Amino acid sequence: MVVQDQKNSAPPKPDGGKTGTSNREAIRAWHQLEEAQALDRLLPLTHLEPSALQQVSRHAETLIALIRQDNAETTRLNQLLQDYDLSNEEGVALMCLAESLLRVPDNNTADRLIADKLSAGNWRSHLDENQPFLINAAAWALALGKSMTAQTEARGNISDLLGRLGAPVLRTALRAAMSAIGELYVFAENIDEAVRRARGQARPYEHFSFDMLGEAACTEAQAEAFFVQYQSAIRGLAAGSDTLTQPAVSVKLSALHPLYRPEKHEQVVNELYPKLLELCLQAAQNGIDVCIDAEETDRLELSLDLIERLLEEKSLHDWGGLGLAVQAYQKRAYPVLAWLAEQCRRADSVLRVRLVKGAYWDSEIKWAQTLGLGDFPVYTRKVNTDVSYLACAHFLLNQSRLQPQFATHNAVTIATLLEMNRSNKTPIELQRLHGMGEALHRKINESHRIATRIYAPVGIRERLLPYLVRRLLENGANSSFVNQIARDDVDTGTLASHPTAIFQSLTTVANPRIAKPADLYAPERVNAAGIDFSNREEVSALYESMNSATIPVQARPLVCDGPGHDTGDRNTTTAARQRQANRRPVINPANQRNPLGEVIDTTVEQARQALEAADKFTPTWSAWNANDRAQCLIQAADLLQQEKPGLMTLCIREAGKTVQDAEVEVREAIDFCRYYAAQMRHLAQPVALPGPVGEDNHLLWEARGPFLCISPWNFPLAIFTGQAMAAVVCGNPVLLKPAERTSLIAAAAVDIFHRAGIPVPALQLLPGSGAALGAALLGEHRLKGVAFTGSVTTAANIQRRLAARDDGIIPLIAETGGQNAMLVDSTALPEQVVRDVIKSA
Repeated sequence: MVVQDQKNSAPPKPDGGKTGTSNREAIRAWHQLEEAQALDRLLPLTHLEPSALQQVSRHAETLIALIRQDNAETTRLNQLLQDYDLSNEEGVALMCLAESLLRVPDNNTADRLIADKLSAGNWRSHLDENQPFLINAAAWALALGKSMTAQTEARGNISDLLGRLGAPVLRTALRAAMSAIGELYVFAENIDEAVRRARGQARPYEHFSFDMLGEAACTEAQAEAFFVQYQSAIRGLAAGSDTLTQPAVSVKLSALHPLYRPEKHEQVVNELYPKLLELCLQAAQNGIDVCIDAEETDRLELSLDLIERLLEEKSLHDWGGLGLAVQAYQKRAYPVLAWLAEQCRRADSVLRVRLVKGAYWDSEIKWAQTLGLGDFPVYTRKVNTDVSYLACAHFLLNQSRLQPQFATHNAVTIATLLEMNRSNKTPIELQRLHGMGEALHRKINESHRIATRIYAPVGIRERLLPYLVRRLLENGANSSFVNQIARDDVDTGTLASHPTAIFQSLTTVANPRIAKPADLYAPERVNAAGIDFSNREEVSALYESMNSATIPVQARPLVCDGPGHDTGDRNTTTAARQRQANRRPVINPANQRNPLGEVIDTTVEQARQALEAADKFTPTWSAWNANDRAQCLIQAADLLQQEKPGLMTLCIREAGKTVQDAEVEVREAIDFCRYYAAQMRHLAQPVALPGPVGEDNHLLWEARGPFLCISPWNFPLAIFTGQAMAAVVCGNPVLLKPAERTSLIAAAAVDIFHRAGIPVPALQLLPGSGAALGAALLGEHRLKGVAFTGSVTTAANIQRRLAARDDGIIPLIAETGGQNAMLVDSTALPEQVVRDVIKSA
């Protein structure tokens, strides 16, 4: 018997229920909730009495035994994929071939691709007398193929007999094999073929939901093409609905709008909703279900806004075919279900809920780490996701307006669901992916008369890549039920272990092998904290801080004059005339009518004065304890973090950056400070060197002297900070020459560095003309090094000036730009190339 089986139970709140918050607020509160806190609230909802747990275990063991006896579940192709999973180099090579070979139109490129992928693997290692014949045959064939391609390339002559006779055979065989792998996961290439195949193979209690293959649209033309494709799919299903029971179409919202991102919320909702409504109306008129597919976590709230409007749509009130996929690996899954139930009650509507575990786990973890989020939006252990799934299932089984559809290939999960529903007898539907879980679901269909919906991908196999990667990751994961049930070394008892028992045996709730975003670089340093742009409350607070931030309106030379901190602007008539002559306005590049302030350029006299001060301060600064210098950088990083909104505002207004780029700019500057502080602490330790008996040899690092750092306009804070901190923490006084277009940003940064404890003589700001200041400083013997980021031409000029000096080798650290071409051949998926190029630009 299930504990807490009351209808319409409210979600457990992150604060333990002490405060009254709306369900939408709860969704946001759970987004990056501490994993242990989330599961502490969910675990009670999964409770089963001991007798019920024993029944679940017996049922699961029975199902597992039946599956293992069923030859249909472990097909030869499944055996092949089991042996060549993503944990070995050969499996990765096969995956690459599977997703790209079928796209290659010409034989020459295909042969080169095959040679490239086969050369990477140790195919003979897969030979084993205990393996099925297919596995050994495949291993021999692939090893022979590697040998063939190697000999052909070694001779460099395709006229070689083996090359002439072997390449076409190998190419044809591999194309057929890759097509077979694609067929395992792709149901059909078009909707008409899908309907015909579904008619021919559907068993009693089997329904179909068709997913049109394709990832997010990159352009309006692509979005329109996907929209037409969905319309065509609905028409095709309507034409075949006389022989298909309750067919459905799965719709990916990112395919319907090229800007389906949280920061484009208003535009997306206004432009995408009419299309989504049109598809739903078409489906409703033809008796077809529509399920809104689950995507990345940062798009969740955007999809909920659209679902809310659809539920309130009077024209869809009598349909009952709208559905939404909810991912149990998201910490927000439970409060999302509570919010959906609330919306259905308000709108007097119903909603089908497809509960899945989630397919983007690897990406979500890496994105959270890279973005420096407060915590992960997903659980870090599979068992934690399993617990979340069962808690969500408990909620769904106790709802009248949410119609549960449980997508799972796990016998323990299904056995638990059936036990949970023993007293409720809520109508449920099971779901599985095409090519997976067939035997398990067939047993349940036969024994319990519960319907299964097959999630069937439809599309040309050339578009297979993203879907194939997700499926192979799911199949290949060591913790996957699908993976383990095919392994002889995993016994039935282990497979039948209940998630709650496994969870309660853990010593730590979160996976200790996965570093939290803040600890990504631990123990060396802290990762810079980022902004979650999918969290509207966090973004709203950020914008408020940006709008109220005080930003500098003037950049002027910060030059040390003797022991004091005089800026060099002496109160004389000559100095006043110089300042007036050297003034230039700063204009917002996005709005030429928006003046931001002014820059007072450095004179040649001031530049030489700064160099003299830096040279005199070198013995003092280099004698500072290395840990003290490093601590200045740590303090600078903390100040940059605190003053991020103002710095972002400045990066947007002066450098023309987007909000997201400005945020990344500041985070990179923070990371530079902490990175070079950590490096300095490491370098400050003498390194013992080997030597003859009686000698004590150590490697030590010493400061060189004044450095000139010349930074670019496109990374006005990040590279500016990186150059300066690298040099100054080593004990070298620095002259900072920022890009002429972004001097206000430089002035704000230098002010922070000085407040962090770096003395003015150790860090002086010289805004102005690169040509004029370079001519004044590069020939000076007191200048001991240059760090430069900019054009190749300018770097070459600096190199020549330094090489002409006769006072030793002066280091030049130059990072030069260029216009680099990217060569894309037919093995690449165009949509992926476009996304990656745009992201990297």
